[in-house]
Amino acid sequence: MFLKNSTLQYPVKVTYKKSTKKNAKKYTKNYSCKVSVKEPSIAVKGADVVAVGATEKLTATVKPSTAKATFTSSNADVATVDANGTVTGVKAGDVTITATAEVGTKTVTAEQKITVKTAILESVTQAKLRELTAIVKGNTKALKATDFTVVNPATNVKYPVSKIAVDAKDASKVTLTMFADLSDGANYDVTLDGITKSFKASDGKIDSITVNPVTIPYATEKEIKLVAKDAQGVIVKEIPYGKTETGYTFTINTNGNGYTSGSNLYLNKAGDTATAEIAYKSGKYDKDGKPVDDIAAQKVTITAVDQSAVSEFAVRIDKAGKNFDKAKDTNKIAVKDATRTTAYFKIKDADGNEVSDAVYNKYTVESSDKSVLMLNSNTITVDSDKTRSVVLKGVKAGTAYLLFKDRDGKIVGSVAIDVVAERAVSTMTLDKNYLSISNTTNSERTVKATLKDQYGDDWSLSGDLQILYKSSTNGERLTGSASVTATGNKVTVDVTGAKIGVYYYDVEYVKDGKVVVAQTLTISVVEPTDKNDTSKIDSYRVSFDNETVDTTVKEGNLATTADKASVNVSLIGVAGGVDKTTVDDGQVVYTVKNASGSVVFGYTGNAVAPSPTDTNVKTGAAFEIDGASSSSATDVSGIIGSKLTINIVNANNHKTKALGAGTYTVIARYNNNVYTSNFVINDSQGKASVTFTPEYTSSNVLQFGTSTNVKAALAKAIKEVNYNGYKLYGASNLTANIVKVEGTINNVPGQVNVVITDETINQQQNFTVTKLVVKVQVPDTSVTTEVEVDLPNTVITIQ
Repeated sequence: MFLKNSTLQYPVKVTYKKSTKKNAKKYTKNYSCKVSVKEPSIAVKGADVVAVGATEKLTATVKPSTAKATFTSSNADVATVDANGTVTGVKAGDVTITATAEVGTKTVTAEQKITVKTAILESVTQAKLRELTAIVKGNTKALKATDFTVVNPATNVKYPVSKIAVDAKDASKVTLTMFADLSDGANYDVTLDGITKSFKASDGKIDSITVNPVTIPYATEKEIKLVAKDAQGVIVKEIPYGKTETGYTFTINTNGNGYTSGSNLYLNKAGDTATAEIAYKSGKYDKDGKPVDDIAAQKVTITAVDQSAVSEFAVRIDKAGKNFDKAKDTNKIAVKDATRTTAYFKIKDADGNEVSDAVYNKYTVESSDKSVLMLNSNTITVDSDKTRSVVLKGVKAGTAYLLFKDRDGKIVGSVAIDVVAERAVSTMTLDKNYLSISNTTNSERTVKATLKDQYGDDWSLSGDLQILYKSSTNGERLTGSASVTATGNKVTVDVTGAKIGVYYYDVEYVKDGKVVVAQTLTISVVEPTDKNDTSKIDSYRVSFDNETVDTTVKEGNLATTADKASVNVSLIGVAGGVDKTTVDDGQVVYTVKNASGSVVFGYTGNAVAPSPTDTNVKTGAAFEIDGASSSSATDVSGIIGSKLTINIVNANNHKTKALGAGTYTVIARYNNNVYTSNFVINDSQGKASVTFTPEYTSSNVLQFGTSTNVKAALAKAIKEVNYNGYKLYGASNLTANIVKVEGTINNVPGQVNVVITDETINQQQNFTVTKLVVKVQVPDTSVTTEVEVDLPNTVITIQ
């Protein structure tokens, strides 16, 4: 019986002659024959949670074969899975998806456990003082008010939800109505089925007033309201026309074009207008008796339109390089914002379908109030990838409308745009608020601060955070070589030689000389027993300077510094539960295994120390021992040293990821003992999607035509590669950005998982593509990275 990944030895007897003569003497020798047996393997990766009614894609990798995997669900009542690994949530519960592949006479399997949730909370914003807007994936119609929990984390007070409502047009949009106003400017946590999202509540201060709507169907009564909002665009008060409210002025002049009835306005025909006049007096005065927080009187034009041809004008504002579907669902733009300034449009007809380019070209758009909102153009730009947009500029806080006009200059639709207060830092969190560090060895730690603005977006620092000493249990601050310093959003703590005690520091973000937000960092300095006797070691532990590394290339997480690009590993001697010394005698034997147990670096044997004849695995520059990288699989000395450095991401160009996502085990063999620990690589980069040009494909067979290599054939056959809204088109563009093609030359024995660059492939050869990697620009950044393309469900063959 063959053992998995084993090497078996068999005796062989050889009889031979040294001469060709018949009577030549016969000689006999005994040899041993080694047979290496490598079992096939399969690995599955993908999401571990899916919402009811939603889908997630699992991918299976079979090695060394290119056999196709099949997928099965342990409970189809909880989640189903199709032959291509697409999992669909059916009802809440846990399920195991099993991938199976037949490789020769062997069957290999791998499992992925998935939790199906009725609904998955994606984001929360405040719409009104008592209303929150939650974006939820899944079966939202089954949700109840009691499924949501709203908590002020500072006070731990819970605020019950009165009722919920699911949007009729977009089932992912759920409105939560509270029993009480949330107007204290505090941060709140909203939790749904174990997933928590946060938002900053309104302070209740009125910052702008407007009228809603400013376009109404002609010959139809429509309710008109005065709407008062805070600086974040949250609705503080709505006053129907005709209702008296202290401090507010609200009148409507029909200009002889119709009439008002209660809170409703009626206009006779398309193009008729009415004029609303609104104002607000706060009733507050300064020390000199001058009114403060008042909003001067302003006039707003309300226009009657014919909406029979168009049912909806929708707008979403986000960064450049996106489209309507990829943009955030928001109508907010901040004053002086230089990034989230592009308004993306989607216009639908009376049947709910998006209109054609020809219809888009009929409309122009303009701002209703240029003192609040300005546009760079009145023409809707229609790009090659069907992105319809204009660029906006927020001038001052308030509400203005994007007015859509037809070719006759008549207003046919409008969308309210909230120009909110200038972005500013609102919150800060530390990935570690408490550190316990030895003062003799392994005495340095790094703490990462994450800052967000009042709208929940990451804040990029232009300088460093400020570190302020507060107090300590021994009455002293860290001095000399011991220190707490900041570079950017990284805080470095070094307690080498520091006195025992607990030290308290404030990590502060300061603007214009004032502390905006701060977090307390507590540092406990401990001392090992018998610190002067390094021979007294109770045990050893494997130490990482980074236990979790995120290699995803995205805004706010660009791998430009060493702490994101690598993991440094050392072996620490521990005495009395405290780090005492770092092993530096160069005698540690390191091995690194991935989640499936395969060795990706180091010694593949089981003995404490390797011998020169042992098999080793090395992946070149991804691993360094004591600063020296090596790639020789026979150089046993290259896996023995003191410090192991694992280079996970190339910090210069962001694109080379030497190791994939998963949990990795580091094994350190030292003094006839084995010590292990794990670190985790997270990578949510995702794959790019591909669309093939029909005229170059037939049953997933791509014809070479005049192409002479696989890259050129693929580039010609691919219509589009899409990565989160960033797209590659055309043969020349694609050829330049295809960085890796793997596959099997089917009619050449042994040519399995061949890596193809620009080599010419004989047109008589049949090549199955198993992996395609392209270089793309990451949305919201100027950075390029390499992403794998999610190939179609059936095998692609180039012949």
